Amino acid sequence: MLDGFSEERFRYYRDIKALQSKIEEHVKVDRKKLIQFAQEIAEKELRVPNWGPPYFPNFPPENNEIFLRHLLIGNALNFCYTEPSHEKFAVSWTPPGEEEEQLFVGSKGMWAALSRAYKDGLDIYSGRVLKNLTIKDVKHIFRTDAGPLPLISKRWANLVDVGSYLHLLDIGNMSLGDILDVYGDAKFILNFLKSSMTVAYGMDGINTHKVYSSGSVPFRYIHFDKRARLFVVMYEGRARSSEGELETLEGLDAIGPITDYQVPKIFRHFGVLKYSNELSHKVDNKIELPEYSLEEFALRAATYIATEELYYALRYIRDEDISMVELDYLLWSQGRRAEGEHHITLTDNY
Repeated sequence: MLDGFSEERFRYYRDIKALQSKIEEHVKVDRKKLIQFAQEIAEKELRVPNWGPPYFPNFPPENNEIFLRHLLIGNALNFCYTEPSHEKFAVSWTPPGEEEEQLFVGSKGMWAALSRAYKDGLDIYSGRVLKNLTIKDVKHIFRTDAGPLPLISKRWANLVDVGSYLHLLDIGNMSLGDILDVYGDAKFILNFLKSSMTVAYGMDGINTHKVYSSGSVPFRYIHFDKRARLFVVMYEGRARSSEGELETLEGLDAIGPITDYQVPKIFRHFGVLKYSNELSHKVDNKIELPEYSLEEFALRAATYIATEELYYALRYIRDEDISMVELDYLLWSQGRRAEGEHHITLTDNY
């Protein structure tokens, strides 16, 4: 097993790597370009934001319990911001302390819509309120200034699931911060999210026989867990700047790649991922890739492999321990330089 990987994380990487010949029919990882990219970004400062201003002006900066609930609710909804053949979802809003209205696009629009609802008087951080939302309420919360927010019924189900859990905490006079302090370990928090809120956090994985015929590949269950992993990464960033009010986590090597629709775009821009001609045509022309199709799975799986190999290369080049907490933000920062289109898949996984 490689240093810097938990046993479980290494197994996930190995299971995806075993499918490489199938994946490469659609997407290939260029190792030479990967090393060049690693060398380029290895010199950059590894910053970890606290996820308050200026990264997300709409995030509540002053109250850690409200922040944690904001994080739990938002990451349960953190997927799919483009309805095929429509503009990306966006919200115009004036955050507290600002004088001018701002346009928040994609995931930032989702976070802004939650803050807007709270500032408008809807106590979305109350478990009782959250679990009793109607779909009409959810549509109002995510009213848009551009394209519609896709999969609204799924988002409603996730909100009710998270609200039901928070309601149990509320009637027991417990805080979410107390629960996370008890776990204190990245792997345990990942498993806690997936087992305590199975609708909102427990669904992001796939068995290989759903993508490939059972005779062509051995059965494997591939774990992506994008929303749960992102919650842990963002929690750790907040904890490091909380001056001891929130406990930082042990076992960060359990957090594997956070594979969404932006990361493959970043890797493609830097030449790390090479798309087939057919896949390039579909992505460049915003043609939807069906969920669990061969191309959609290959794109996500190749991104997973490239991220893990970049992680290991950076540890070697820098000669220091890093985690997905640092790497995910570094990739997100590099993504602002990436040109081109991201792929479009109507999915609640990412």
